[in-house]
Amino acid sequence: MTHVGAELLWLRSRARLTLEEAARAAGVTPGRLAAVESGVEAITPASAVRLAGSLVEVIRARFEAAQPAPSLPPADLAAILFVLRENGPSTHNEIYAAYVQTTAHPRLAEDWVRWAVSHLHQAGYVTYDSIAGRGPHGRRARRWMLITPASPDPIDATA
Repeated sequence: MTHVGAELLWLRSRARLTLEEAARAAGVTPGRLAAVESGVEAITPASAVRLAGSLVEVIRARFEAAQPAPSLPPADLAAILFVLRENGPSTHNEIYAAYVQTTAHPRLAEDWVRWAVSHLHQAGYVTYDSIAGRGPHGRRARRWMLITPASPDPIDATA
């Protein structure tokens, strides 16, 4: 058995997948996967890459389904959006510092601010700035900025 084949079988065992689930995820027949597992058939690099990618997706889906999604109060998300609107493009550290200054009782730790910015990015409220910022130790840091709509909302235009 190849090194790649051994890694895939270890990955399958760590994911606690049945042979049928692993085969279905990888798009191969259960008989072929059983032959690979028993060492009768060698696994090719191309099929190993496909199998590994499929198994990783199954593992990720199971992990995300098992983990409760943390939720932030809308007021905290609104405070982060307010900071970005007032300060313009900012790094995570700058967002956190401004959040602490503008919030009467800051509840979020710096890691939670990072998670909130990621959540707002996935929701389509913020995006990366094309100009990189600098972190507290001089390293390059991603700057975040609000996404501005291309045209004003027609409801706001009539008001």
